[in-house]
Amino acid sequence: MSTYFTLPTAIGRAMISNAIAQSQQVDLTHMAIGDGNGQPVIPNEQMVELPGEKYRAPISDTQVNPDDPTQFYVDLVVPQSVGGWVGNCVGVYASNGALFAVANIPAAPKPIISEGAGRELTVRIYLAVENASVVNIVVNPTMVLATRDWAQREFWKKTDLVKQTDPYDPTPGRLMGVGAHGLGTEFKVLSTANKLDHTRFVIGLVDVTNVPNDVFSQFSGKIEIMRSNGVEPPIVLDVVIQKIYNQASATANISIRDNLTFQDISGIKGCLFTYNGKRYAGIDVYVSATAKDFVLISGLFAGRTVPFIIEYRNVSTSQILNAEVNASIQYSMPGYCGRAYTQANIVGPVGQLNGVPTGAMIQRAANVNGQYTRWADGSMEAYTLYPAGAGPTIQEGSIYRSNSYSWTFPNAFSDVPAAGWAESGGIGYCWCSLGSSATSSTSTSFAIWRYSPVGAGVLIALRAFGRWFN
Repeated sequence: MSTYFTLPTAIGRAMISNAIAQSQQVDLTHMAIGDGNGQPVIPNEQMVELPGEKYRAPISDTQVNPDDPTQFYVDLVVPQSVGGWVGNCVGVYASNGALFAVANIPAAPKPIISEGAGRELTVRIYLAVENASVVNIVVNPTMVLATRDWAQREFWKKTDLVKQTDPYDPTPGRLMGVGAHGLGTEFKVLSTANKLDHTRFVIGLVDVTNVPNDVFSQFSGKIEIMRSNGVEPPIVLDVVIQKIYNQASATANISIRDNLTFQDISGIKGCLFTYNGKRYAGIDVYVSATAKDFVLISGLFAGRTVPFIIEYRNVSTSQILNAEVNASIQYSMPGYCGRAYTQANIVGPVGQLNGVPTGAMIQRAANVNGQYTRWADGSMEAYTLYPAGAGPTIQEGSIYRSNSYSWTFPNAFSDVPAAGWAESGGIGYCWCSLGSSATSSTSTSFAIWRYSPVGAGVLIALRAFGRWFN
């Protein structure tokens, strides 16, 4: 006998015999997992309860073996929030609460987050009965967690979708199961080398036509827009678009990865448009003269839409390629579209257009006048250590001051900044004030003061804080 096996209990066998005799069915509704009270479990037909039961829930999934109609499997999904034990046995229960079958399984640790790790656990056991037709597996879809296998089977029952078997087939609109999520799209849309050059196109992802008004539609995945010869780096978008309940609209969150020019980033927007009489949510793309000719879409979606691409206007020639899309496009979806910041692009040249940041988040630079730091929000700080050649020797009443010194900022401000001065090294007990000229957007002045005259040089720390754009 195998080390791990499933055994109908005596109660289960009696229920089968009785069902056959009376032309009835046995309803199996629940499964449970136990830890055997810390001991190995060997299934015994006399068992009436599961040793050390830890979790019980409705059956998550079932399927008859197409090659052997006397055999079927049942699944139990244990959520991430349940655990703190090691499972080693599983029970299947009838609708009256009786233990129908018991199985032993390899030790299955089920940690919880408070222990430092957590995971969802799916347990599958196989049952074999002489006449499987008398066994009715009850799956309550409102109370269970769906297994990946169940979701894929139900998904492909949709007759309006074309299943893709070759991931390198360039035919648009083919669907296939991909990735850890098990469902999604992976397809290529190819065109000539210059077809997308200077062309605006839309990627339709979610049908928001409000009939029926309670349809749930969503796309969550990655879109790569690239040159098929690999010469240029791809534009990579992380996209989540979801239909708004009872509205012909959607929310869109689009993060643009990698270092792209602002021209390319500003040409990517979430949008709504009409195509063949239906309203869609998706992405409007214009990548200027970068001649992209290859689009790869992969992700997880729910709803009635197979993602598609429509080219609708040539920006260079003003030629309208699809009048319906061109006339109906709107950029009014709530949400976010912008650059995704990473370690690779958080520091670099900052920029702005009409008050909207267009570059990195932080820029730091230096020249002969000192150092400066610019932030994407428009703030800027300049600083330096200034070696003043002579200290305070000019008497002003009972104290002494130096000549006026001037500091030209290492980068001009957009307006007059707040400037400050302080002794950093030298003779000690000095303080500073504004010099002979007022602070401007490009420079400031200062004088050094002390209670007694000293001609030696003084090191002054200078700092100014303001904005590089208003």
